[in-house]
Amino acid sequence: MQPLLARHAGDINRRRPDEVIDALTQAGLFRMLTPRRFGGYAVAPRTVVEVSETLAMTDASAGWAHANVAWAAAHGTEQMQLA
Repeated sequence: MQPLLARHAGDINRRRPDEVIDALTQAGLFRMLTPRRFGGYAVAPRTVVEVSETLAMTDASAGWAHANVAWAAAHGTEQMQLA
């Protein structure tokens, strides 16, 4: 993932490229806090912070997106958590 993030780290256009978001999604990183009953991993919040920190070392925006989307996905409506 780091080579992909490094390629796009300088892209400043108010959003991460689809390629980056797709890679984070396919890796399951946005479902880290989502309960298992909704297909998530229900990991400890500290783990999410550590993953976000690792991503941010290469691309700060990707780290920020990961932390915020993982939190929002886990605390959203049931319909959102199933998506």
